Amino acid sequence: MDTSKEYAGRFPVYYSEERARSCHYSNIIGKSPLGLAELRVRPVHWSSVADLASYRIDTVRSYVNSPEFDQLVSDGKIRVVQSADGDENMANLVEGKVDAALIDRNVYAYLLKKNPRLKGEELQLRLNEKTLMVHRLYVCFSRMKRGVYYETGLIRD
Repeated sequence: MDTSKEYAGRFPVYYSEERARSCHYSNIIGKSPLGLAELRVRPVHWSSVADLASYRIDTVRSYVNSPEFDQLVSDGKIRVVQSADGDENMANLVEGKVDAALIDRNVYAYLLKKNPRLKGEELQLRLNEKTLMVHRLYVCFSRMKRGVYYETGLIRD
């Protein structure tokens, strides 16, 4: 996450302890369901996060997933491919490099409409019916002088 002096804040962000060291969080300003995009012909069957160990999952490098998912990845129990962004994340799924792509459901809908690489692929893709987690969304204000956040929600230069 870029917390340089050029930025007063960034939106939207999920909460993480690591990010909390570099920014001040606003009050909750929305919610974001995190799930799995999959190929219709190869659906992912799971009832617990541990069940995902039998699949290869694409994640976006800088995103916060769920604590349980991230712990299983850290323990080497879930195999992941890390993408730079949602575009690459979905391209890897379409190209069959992974079994599923971990993605915000709202980002998924946006990418299907706006990403030219996914044009014509809508019929082979779908969101898995289960949601991994619903994240709260915040504005992350830089801890640099310009981004000091006050209870009133004002930013002082």
